[in-house]
Amino acid sequence: MEEHAKAPSLMGWWMNTESWTTRTGAVVPLEQLSPSHRENIIAMIHSRSVVRRLRSVLGYFALLAPANYIGFDYENDDVLLADPFSEYMDWLDSASDDEIVNSLPLVKRLVELNAAEGNSSPG
Repeated sequence: MEEHAKAPSLMGWWMNTESWTTRTGAVVPLEQLSPSHRENIIAMIHSRSVVRRLRSVLGYFALLAPANYIGFDYENDDVLLADPFSEYMDWLDSASDDEIVNSLPLVKRLVELNAAEGNSSPG
């Protein structure tokens, strides 16, 4: 696997659908990751501690979102809501861990790449 330029750590890593930053700090395009590496990333995101943290961080980001738009795709499309914060927070509180993980743009892209290569991913 070819190493690429190092990138700063982004708090919104789950929104990145182009690359993954490895533990060594190398930035690798998602297409260059092996299917098993992609599956390991998805499994890591599914861990309880990561999902618990995501619920908190996503709620915090919802506070920062413009009043009429939550730019986070939680029903397979961008969502325009009359009261986005309340509805999004209700969804965030009631959604299963799988629903939250599977709604992340990074996870969607990893699953899409594996499916295109004939591999299935957890989720």
